[in-house]
Amino acid sequence: MHRRLLAITALSCAALAGCALAPYGPSVDGGPGYTERQLDDGSYHLTFYGSAQSESGGFGPNSRKRQLRQNAHRRAEELCGHDLYQLDGFRQAKKPLRSERGLRYVPQITVRVSCNPRSD
Repeated sequence: MHRRLLAITALSCAALAGCALAPYGPSVDGGPGYTERQLDDGSYHLTFYGSAQSESGGFGPNSRKRQLRQNAHRRAEELCGHDLYQLDGFRQAKKPLRSERGLRYVPQITVRVSCNPRSD
């Protein structure tokens, strides 16, 4: 019984590891995460990259579109210093990525962040 429980626990952990959410943090060497650029008017252009999933470039378990959008909201709040911001122009795309496993696609979301002034 103990071995069976241990095996089930190990399989559950492996399954959950495969369902990790899109990573949050700056993209390093074109990997998963975000890039940002401040625009002249004080707004920001953000791009969030998920993990390479498949030849189709679909938003799979490691890079859910919803999670990438949540990451965009999180970064907007960090950049603006508060939750008064506006996100415009959400665009979804696929970035080709060549690796030892062949051509794969990385799902990405781009958005423009405008910080609204706080009225304290």
